[in-house]
Amino acid sequence: MTARLLTDGERAGLSSGLPQALAALNVTPVIENRAHFAAQLARFRFGSVPILALGETIWWPAARSDFSGTPQMAVLQHELQHVLDFAEGRLTPLRYVALPRHWTYRWRLTENLNWSRLDAVMGGKRDRSQ
Repeated sequence: MTARLLTDGERAGLSSGLPQALAALNVTPVIENRAHFAAQLARFRFGSVPILALGETIWWPAARSDFSGTPQMAVLQHELQHVLDFAEGRLTPLRYVALPRHWTYRWRLTENLNWSRLDAVMGGKRDRSQ
């Protein structure tokens, strides 16, 4: 398997605003189980191949077949926010590559990470209705 859609469990595990925002824009995220060429190049800067979101595709080397119930759901949520940013036109491939803040995470993946508080940002505003 190299490419897949989100599973029902993953969709259900995301902050509710994110799948709603993606659906409103007719976005169908795809997880590609390999590295993007640009991520291969980034390995020289980071020491490993990073996960990279471009357009509707999340390029995730060694991606699981389902991230439901794992700490990696935080990474999935983060990468899907980039997918939403691309769909809204707030992020372009050039801006993504040119802004290093998009390349790293400021939080650690731990079992205690309350990642569900990291809700979708649509149109630059957090969905706080939940």
